[in-house]
Amino acid sequence: MQTSPRKSIKSFQAASTPVGFDNKPAPVTGASSRWGVVLVAVNWMVGALLAFAIVSPIGIQVVAIYRNNLALKWNSWFNIDPKDKNRFARGKEMLPVSYFFLFFVVPVVVAAVLFSLAKAHYRMGVTYWLHIKPRCLHRLVSVGEILFVLAAVAGNVLVFYHSYMFQLSLKKPVLKVVGISLAFSGLYNMVFLALPATRHCFWMEWLNLPWARAVKYHRWFGAATIVMFFVHFAVFFVEFANNGALAHELLPCFKCDIGVEGSMGKDAWINVFGELSLLCMLIMGATAFPYVRRNYYATFKATHWLFIPAALFAVMHYEQIIVWIYVSMVLYIVNRMYSSSTVAHPVALDTAAALPGHVTQLTFKCSTNYLPGDIVYVQVPSISTVQWHPFSIASTPLHTPGQLTVYIKALGHWTSQVHDYVKQCEAQGVEPVVYMDAGYTPPTPMSLSYSSVVFIGGGIGVTPLMGQIMHLLHARPHQDVYLVWHVKTVEMVSQFQGWLHELEDVAERHRGRLSLHLHVTQQDIAEVSIEHDEPTHKFQLSKSSTEPRPYSHLSTTRKLVMLLLAFFVSGALLFYVRYQQKISTYKPSLWPLQRFVEFLIVIVGSFFAYGVALIRPGKQPVAATALQMRANTTAVPLTNDEFVRHFNVKYERANWEELFGEIKAGHSSTDLRSVAGDTAILPPKHKPHGVRLLGHCVVGLLMVLALLTPMGYNLPVYPIEFSTPISVWWGVNPKVKNSGNPEMVVPTYFFLGSVLPVVVGAVLMAYMRAKASVFISPFSTLLHRKPRLFKHKVSYGELLFLMVMFVGNAIVFSYQYKKRFKPSGTTNDRIKAIATSLGFSGLYNLIFLSLPASRHSLWMEWLNIPFANGVKYHRWLGVASIVSFVVHTIVFVVYYVRTKTLSKMLPCFDCDVAVDGKMNWENLFGELSL
Repeated sequence: MQTSPRKSIKSFQAASTPVGFDNKPAPVTGASSRWGVVLVAVNWMVGALLAFAIVSPIGIQVVAIYRNNLALKWNSWFNIDPKDKNRFARGKEMLPVSYFFLFFVVPVVVAAVLFSLAKAHYRMGVTYWLHIKPRCLHRLVSVGEILFVLAAVAGNVLVFYHSYMFQLSLKKPVLKVVGISLAFSGLYNMVFLALPATRHCFWMEWLNLPWARAVKYHRWFGAATIVMFFVHFAVFFVEFANNGALAHELLPCFKCDIGVEGSMGKDAWINVFGELSLLCMLIMGATAFPYVRRNYYATFKATHWLFIPAALFAVMHYEQIIVWIYVSMVLYIVNRMYSSSTVAHPVALDTAAALPGHVTQLTFKCSTNYLPGDIVYVQVPSISTVQWHPFSIASTPLHTPGQLTVYIKALGHWTSQVHDYVKQCEAQGVEPVVYMDAGYTPPTPMSLSYSSVVFIGGGIGVTPLMGQIMHLLHARPHQDVYLVWHVKTVEMVSQFQGWLHELEDVAERHRGRLSLHLHVTQQDIAEVSIEHDEPTHKFQLSKSSTEPRPYSHLSTTRKLVMLLLAFFVSGALLFYVRYQQKISTYKPSLWPLQRFVEFLIVIVGSFFAYGVALIRPGKQPVAATALQMRANTTAVPLTNDEFVRHFNVKYERANWEELFGEIKAGHSSTDLRSVAGDTAILPPKHKPHGVRLLGHCVVGLLMVLALLTPMGYNLPVYPIEFSTPISVWWGVNPKVKNSGNPEMVVPTYFFLGSVLPVVVGAVLMAYMRAKASVFISPFSTLLHRKPRLFKHKVSYGELLFLMVMFVGNAIVFSYQYKKRFKPSGTTNDRIKAIATSLGFSGLYNLIFLSLPASRHSLWMEWLNIPFANGVKYHRWLGVASIVSFVVHTIVFVVYYVRTKTLSKMLPCFDCDVAVDGKMNWENLFGELSL
């Protein structure tokens, strides 16, 4: 592939840079060296505070933390009688308020303030590593997303577990305990449900999650919340049905006294409010399915306002929910106020043009700084007043100060309407009315350490790269810039010839090195005119009722004042109304009004802060000077033929091997950075073989430890070395019956001995594979050898795998048999011991059964056993498992026949499954499994 002639500085055409441009632009990102370390530390402190806030709702479910510790210490704060065990005793309503204020509200507010201040002075941030998408997950999710999901899953599990254990300690029926625990898990999801739903959430920004990607976790949280609340309802429905109280518990009672605690009337209304909340959630969930959301967006948007009555009825159902979701409510309202303050007026436009190829150019006047590659959201009221669509910024303030440009390709219904709307406005001489919202997560910065930066784009997808390329040519002329751009037709690329000429001019001005590689993939239709038709959509054009203004978002100071004022006013009002239950104390039957007012004042108190946004500065910022800064470098546009010759356009796809070979050949350094979405193309950095060999051996030791753990469970070493110390961790006293949590001893043993080593081994293996894909460990090579002794049929890795299986089966069977059969035992005891031991042997095989069954098995890869060879061992283990379980069943049948208890093999519907009927059902499930 020939090289573009624009790589040489001498080949550039001389042209002047736009007037008013600084030859030494100040960097947009970064901080002074003196404050850099401090601001980085502040960013990490924000992360620690957010992590603490995520854990806080879990802590209130831990009896040792809240009920038996903090709550007892805080009794004196609210004059609570410690001897009064009544749940609704005077003053106890403030204990959860105190907990969430100290451990949730304060950390979140401090984190928000610190993050806003750090972002104002250090836009670059410190969490861009969270935006990395690991190869082991096929680059589908980023590290930030993984952390967010792990925190959510772990939180759900811990909340359910601790709630379950506490409710069980109150001697409640198991079915009821499960229902209550599911409700608390759903409430935990509800706490964080609104965070990914707004475009100004600093949690998502710290995690480096753009709103377009974070909003799917809002859907996930919503689905999890609805499912858990629905199962919570279903469990209690069954409970009430079993007690014959469905009508009394689930239907409202208008003649009952609802002021008496625990009365049938109050319980009925509490349940009704829960049903109404669940109904609102189910409607929202039904209209949030992708088909409805995409084809009936207005319906989806309208029904989603049911989140207000859903939250209200939830608070009416359980009075503490307002305390749990208080932070989320205030943050959601404040984030919405941020957006509302910036979209109160349409944005003044410098350029609105319907370009050929169904491309629309919108250049906004902008009095706020931004970064190239940022995301803005655009709304056109003439098309829809509810739809906001994201677009990448295609400009940089270093080149066009006071202006912000986006390009919109007509690829769907809304974008096609935008194109027709702008075309109609052009024809009638009417300024389009467009709203814009911006100020979101900044793009990932480019390192200064790379000598070359390669941008790769296709079609209109080049727009997020346009501003970044121009920015680099202005700010970093020492870096070589390459643009590889593929388009279908030459008309598509030629309509951007003004921008391409500006690139050349800026590179010449700043003595930068620019190389353009333009490729047209469909030469046969390259000369066909794309668009000269009339608009297919007609609009009623009218001027906006409010005067358009240059875009500007709230300053950091005003944002912080809004945030602090919202928390202060709403928190103070909630404290006043909730303390001593001002309304329900006056009349107990007014408890619904008490809960309604608590919910209402949080909303009203938060919106009180909106007054800060309404107070406009005395002097409005204008961008009048920016309107005259654009210079037309190509007074007469080039024809298609002239354009092809001038920019050396190729009618072929890029040859990547030749292209990157050319780039490497032109530089002594081989550090290359390719900007194509989030992809980084880096040459492999070879590390010493000793480090890799050590890593391979560590993975092997971890795998051996994981293999030995199931064996160790069946050896005398387990009760002596492992079971006893682990029991101490869980508070188990061998001298006290039913003390502590003995059910957690075995899971802890397998977590430490199997789960943890496998996870660490998988991470190490994935890291070594990514960093040293060309290196094969000598030990791994050894495992692949096939000795002559076995006529080259099996490798050492296969022999090692088989040896572990055989030895493991022998050890498990031998220990279990010796453990259960004593020399003085009867024949029946011997038969039972054999049957049980065979069951454990089959279980041991079951543990490793699926390992050779997948093509990405960490174990098989370490043993250097290809899938084609390893899958047969999956079959062997399967046969061994089935045989062990069949013989296990047959021997137990013989045992039951000899002891005349064959009925143990059949289900017992009249037995207590917790006592005498348990064995029947366990055997039945085993038979069904077999």
